[in-house]
Amino acid sequence: MASVAWVDDRKARFVVLPAGSEWYPTETVADSEPISATVVDSDAIPGTYAHPELPYEITVLEA
Repeated sequence: MASVAWVDDRKARFVVLPAGSEWYPTETVADSEPISATVVDSDAIPGTYAHPELPYEITVLEA
């Protein structure tokens, strides 16, 4: 069974699992897809962060 990570709070949720894993209950194979997200957090360092190899970008804004 593949590892699954839930990244969430009360307003948003990401489900992260390894590419090639089957997603229950559809059994659709997971793949890397481009994603861009903005997070507002007074405790985080503001800026835009991108994964060096995958099409992921997260922008952090001050609350």
